[in-house]
Amino acid sequence: EKMEDILCAVEPQKALFGLSDINFENVQLGEEIPVYETYNNSLVPSELHIVPILLDGEVISLFYIMQSENEWIVQLGKGLVSKIKAYANNSPFAIIYTSEGAYVFTNGEYFLLLNLIAMSKQNLIPHLFLVLKQTVLTLR
Repeated sequence: EKMEDILCAVEPQKALFGLSDINFENVQLGEEIPVYETYNNSLVPSELHIVPILLDGEVISLFYIMQSENEWIVQLGKGLVSKIKAYANNSPFAIIYTSEGAYVFTNGEYFLLLNLIAMSKQNLIPHLFLVLKQTVLTLR
């Protein structure tokens, strides 16, 4: 319900989110994408939830959702969409976060989506992404 409220709030400012050519009447929420992270050399379900926004069955953007104390943090972004589409190619997939970066796992293979080491050296990691990752790490 909150994501639908956010979509309604985004629509008047959709150009800011790179969605200017999208008719929001045809947009719907997809099923949550499985997200995992590495912890003690094991894969564990992440506390970060990712829900795709679909237009005619195609992913156009992603909601990133995490609970921090008694509050939900929700971010809308399409930065990883093109890479996910390129690697997953309509196959089932999961996202895996490690200390090095974010990967898509599909068809038995891992593909790097986001290199955190290179980004941190260039100070390019978005602030909210850092907050989300720090929250995940502190909740463990």
